[in-house]
Amino acid sequence: MLALTAAGALLRGAAAGRAAVISRDAAGYLDVAASLRAGEFGAALAHHVPPGYPLLLAPAGGDLILAGWLTAIASALVVPFAALAAGQRFGARVAVWTAALAALWPLGIELGGELLSDGPFVAWVVGALACADRAILRARGDWRWSLAASALGALGYFTRPEGVLVLGVVGLALALAGIARRRPALVAAVAGPACAAVVPYLLWIRSRPVLGGSEAGAWKLTLKRNLGERLAIVTPGLLANRAGRLGLAWGVALGPAGGLVAAWGLVHWARTRGRPPGSVALHLGAGLLLCAAYLVVRVDPRYGLTLVGLCLPWLGLAGRGLARDRRWRVGLLALAVVSAGAVASRPRRADKASLRDAGLHLRATGARRVLAHDSRAAFYAGAEAEHLLLRIPDPQQHTPDRVVALARELGVDAVVWRVRRPEDAGALRGLGPPESTFGGDGSVRLEVYRLTR
Repeated sequence: MLALTAAGALLRGAAAGRAAVISRDAAGYLDVAASLRAGEFGAALAHHVPPGYPLLLAPAGGDLILAGWLTAIASALVVPFAALAAGQRFGARVAVWTAALAALWPLGIELGGELLSDGPFVAWVVGALACADRAILRARGDWRWSLAASALGALGYFTRPEGVLVLGVVGLALALAGIARRRPALVAAVAGPACAAVVPYLLWIRSRPVLGGSEAGAWKLTLKRNLGERLAIVTPGLLANRAGRLGLAWGVALGPAGGLVAAWGLVHWARTRGRPPGSVALHLGAGLLLCAAYLVVRVDPRYGLTLVGLCLPWLGLAGRGLARDRRWRVGLLALAVVSAGAVASRPRRADKASLRDAGLHLRATGARRVLAHDSRAAFYAGAEAEHLLLRIPDPQQHTPDRVVALARELGVDAVVWRVRRPEDAGALRGLGPPESTFGGDGSVRLEVYRLTR
């Protein structure tokens, strides 16, 4: 198990090193991590980004390589957690197959190698459900497993807002088990982390404005938005569209080997007309609540990662059944290894490398405030970002004259201008000639203009 966990971490770490630039959302997490590192806890906790993942990044001190490895290691913990969930229901051999699928999971490797909260979140969710299942399965219950489940559920909420739904499922299941068995220690172990961390945090952020981010982000985190207002804009057509996209995200997240295993498992179950193996109540409850939240708020292809994570024990069971035939076993392992290696070695966002180059140039020349269409240029410059789309939401109005006027109004040090068409080159003449040009060889072409005071 340790070897599979290490393999999962190495594959995710290798994927992290193949990204030319960070993702768009990563800059927000790194900014909050910097606030936590500087002791600015009020600003960090009030940000629309939950504090759990930035807290994981804080020890990296802004080092992107170390931050990538911290994320990779945390994401790889899904391997032992998924094995625990499968082993206690289906035995040691299924646990090994589950761990192998989790370690070689293509989307798990890809997102586990990004500076994003998705990989660690899935690990905490799978761990919370596995520990809760363990506590319930034991004849007299076990307050230590109950405490671990509650703590991991709380950590999931502090990592992503929808984690509060998983924490609710885990807490309810364990509380009912404790009451039924007359084991108050189980109930106390569930309530402890929630009362000590989650409830005070919810009350604290509800009384303060959320800094940064969209209204949707504020609604997910603080629960300030009226749920009725949110549901009022949902139509059957919108739900059907989102359900289709969510199903597609789940299918893509399975990957080639996972898709083969899932198909075999469904066919085998249909032929035998058997009941679903093992208790599915915890995982099904968490999955349905998460799907409902995604359908109401929004659907992102990355959300398939969480849904497949909840299915890992049953995928491991199906994989074990499929692998009883030696030919299938060799083919399945070969497919999983090839898919994992392809994802871990694939370059990512090479077309955005010019953002990094422009930012590093601005850092070297001392820019402190940058207006750009993409805030990643300002991130690599170590400068305060002024996002063009936030200042002028309609891209059709990003005319050279408007951009020049906005740059002078804001008093920025530099403007990073994106050249989409030949006529865009040198368009910001009101700021003088471009100081430098980046990209154009397969990467986004950018021009850097410096303002004179």
